[in-house]
Amino acid sequence: MFRLFFNEMINLIDLFLHLDKYIGIIIQTYGTVTYLILFLVIFAETGLVFFTFFPGDTLLFVAGTFASTGVINIFWLFTCL
Repeated sequence: MFRLFFNEMINLIDLFLHLDKYIGIIIQTYGTVTYLILFLVIFAETGLVFFTFFPGDTLLFVAGTFASTGVINIFWLFTCL
């Protein structure tokens, strides 16, 4: 039981640390909830002292790349971020 919990925690930490690599999968899976996820990660990275290790700047560039290809709506991206 502890091993399962530990593995899930490792996967969750990996997701947040490498969110820029998983953003395409997140967009396909969650759709419009992606904007909320992006907002929360950027807010936590810039606004909270303990979460400075989140990939906020890289995530902005990746989100901009997806917006330029039309996968993400640029208007909603600017509104959320």
